[in-house]
Amino acid sequence: MNITVNGRTLNESRSYLIAREIIRETEIEHPMDVESFLQEYTIEECEKFIILRPPTVEGIHISLLKPSK
Repeated sequence: MNITVNGRTLNESRSYLIAREIIRETEIEHPMDVESFLQEYTIEECEKFIILRPPTVEGIHISLLKPSK
């Protein structure tokens, strides 16, 4: 399953890592519900990271390393 955040589709391995973290940290129980949970999140790309920012400071902030080129 590939998760889409703000119109950007993440690959399967990143989607898995995000789903696992969201399920662990929230009341969400199924990976299919993760995408709707992330609806309000913004996605940013830095040099070495992909960052998912929550709409509020109480949300879960997620940073993923980009693969080396």
